[in-house]
Amino acid sequence: MPELLGGRDRPSDCVRPRDLNLVTYNVKGLNAPEKRAWLLRYLFQMRASIVMLQETHFREGSAPSLSDRRFPVGYFSNYTGGKSRGVAILFASDVPFVLQDSCVDDQGRFLFVKGMIADIVYTFATVYVANVAQSACFARIMSKLRRFQEGVLVLAGDMNVALHPSVDTSGGTSALPLHTLRTLRRSLHDMRLVDTWRAFHPGECDYTFYSGPHHVLSRLDYIFFEQYRLDLVMEAHIHPTTWLDHAPVSVRMASPLFRPRKRTWRLNVSLLSDWGSVAGTREVLTNYFEENSSSEVTRPVTWEAHKAVVRGDFMSRGTAMKKAREGQRLDLLAEIRTLELRRGGDLDAEVQDLLLKARRALNDLLSLDIKQAAARTKCFFALNENRPGKLLAQILRKRRQMAYVPKIRTPGGAITLRPEEITATFREYYASLYNLSDPNPPSPGAIGDYLSANLHIHLQDGEAEQLDSPITAGEIAAALKSTKNGKSPGPDGLPAEYYREFRDLLIPHMVSTFNAVTAETPFHPQTLCATIAVLPKLGKDPAECTSYRPISLLNCDIKILARILADRLKQFLPGLVHPDQVGFISGREARDGTQRAINAVAAARRSGQRLLLLSTDAEKAFDRVLWPFLFQTLRTLGLGSGFLTWVQALYTLPTARIKVNGALSASFPISNGTRQGCPLSPLLFALSLEPFLEGVRRNPTIPGLQGVNRSQSHCIRR
Repeated sequence: MPELLGGRDRPSDCVRPRDLNLVTYNVKGLNAPEKRAWLLRYLFQMRASIVMLQETHFREGSAPSLSDRRFPVGYFSNYTGGKSRGVAILFASDVPFVLQDSCVDDQGRFLFVKGMIADIVYTFATVYVANVAQSACFARIMSKLRRFQEGVLVLAGDMNVALHPSVDTSGGTSALPLHTLRTLRRSLHDMRLVDTWRAFHPGECDYTFYSGPHHVLSRLDYIFFEQYRLDLVMEAHIHPTTWLDHAPVSVRMASPLFRPRKRTWRLNVSLLSDWGSVAGTREVLTNYFEENSSSEVTRPVTWEAHKAVVRGDFMSRGTAMKKAREGQRLDLLAEIRTLELRRGGDLDAEVQDLLLKARRALNDLLSLDIKQAAARTKCFFALNENRPGKLLAQILRKRRQMAYVPKIRTPGGAITLRPEEITATFREYYASLYNLSDPNPPSPGAIGDYLSANLHIHLQDGEAEQLDSPITAGEIAAALKSTKNGKSPGPDGLPAEYYREFRDLLIPHMVSTFNAVTAETPFHPQTLCATIAVLPKLGKDPAECTSYRPISLLNCDIKILARILADRLKQFLPGLVHPDQVGFISGREARDGTQRAINAVAAARRSGQRLLLLSTDAEKAFDRVLWPFLFQTLRTLGLGSGFLTWVQALYTLPTARIKVNGALSASFPISNGTRQGCPLSPLLFALSLEPFLEGVRRNPTIPGLQGVNRSQSHCIRR
């Protein structure tokens, strides 16, 4: 295979975590949404780090969005005169590029961006040289670049001319005058710019463009490095021409980056649409539970072990399907490459026809991948022109931006751009936050006295028995039905679709597992693992760890149990929590508190009574809940031992990893806080807050205002 492809089969697979893979590509128009999605997926498959595009054909002022979670940062130079020309530079999500300056051309011929990657200054320039008066156009561009550039310079783009026709064209000649070619080469030489592909492939003939009318192959697309920076380059490749008329060119260069990535597995739900895969997995599950249900191993361990078995089954099936598709893709690429090398002259009509058929087959294969990806990411609207409108596009763009953390402030106060330091800083912050230490913690007796003084409402015996009753298959089915598809699963990678597809097999074992959990038989530690994704808070400094909201991605089975417990508890919550608390309580809304404050202001104005309104924000309130206090509060409120056993099982030695820009930190234990993203957490937080609020209500130095509840016609204390 490498011989057929001339070393261009899959060079991107060799990219190491610390390298940058630069790609230049003439895309010949990206106004079609499907084509944009196709391009971004193709670049991701190439492991592209920095992409320099030409002929985007975006019009200034009405350009569509060209970015996604994999390439969230992009800079564009669009033509003001219409939908033609246009260049762009895209940065992958794991490249922490910090922009310092940019230079944009209103003619859409060039774009320069200058910034830092891990404390090193780079200048990236993409150009689309005119197909007439090339030397004058290029001289104008180089004059501006000479004044703009700083640090490591990378120039790439479509020159619209073969710089050395004898080796860069199949005919060995060029229609351009010799002095024009000399002028172009002199402009490059003056800035000591070297053609990287030619430097790594001296004497070879390879091409990036085929002119059908002239039956001529040419190398028009280049990546240039300064001569004294050429030691940074490790390899250069021209890739096969596939679904466009230009071939992409890539260069792999060393960089100071290090991306500490750990592979995470997630079920490809398309396997659940394949009858053969579903039948095979069903047989695997049936055999596993028949062989292990009667063993001496505890139910929670047996349940967690089944995930490893089914993951292995899904992996083998998914790998086989992926290898088949990838093999088909590589075979088509090899065929295309072979035909490209055979093509030439006026007598290759048959070869040209075969080449077009091979490219059409490859496009059909890639189209299928795009449609499957669109279905998985719920972006079918992206394949239907612009029907959703600009509002939806703006919402999606904000979501993509929220997922990227370009820099963070370390505990020492320095700003770091390095991915491994960003991840380590978040881990250190949350490991400290979720393991609060108190040199003088209150004793259980002191907590009991505080709760006795401030909590005077308890569940009745019958209500506690309802909470303690064994979990049923009907409750699991209802919780599973209310769980949405397409949600990010926890570390085990098994989403709700898996449990829904095999519910007849899994629900009986989930019932026995949940009901078998006791203080002596806890969940397996892997069951309680979580992945914490961080989302920035609006208006906060993005360089501070405190400016991000941690969302815990829990395993789906744990979320099902938490939802069942939440559904049981929420029916009793209005009787346990004072009407002052409106958040997370059934039948209450946030506007109730706002209306109460407005009414208090109006009453004070009418009566002339002085009034002070105090608004406070508890920093990381969910994360600072102490478990001993929480559990003792639940006991004081009269929650039964069975319900408490399940709640405590959810908080017995849980662990988490932080996920930032796709990188996962090392695991760390959690000993306090209620997890944001868990259905039960808001209810537990409301109950843990009630003793403090009741203490405020009963404080004689805080009299409040006397209001009237007209619906009940009696005075209440506000």
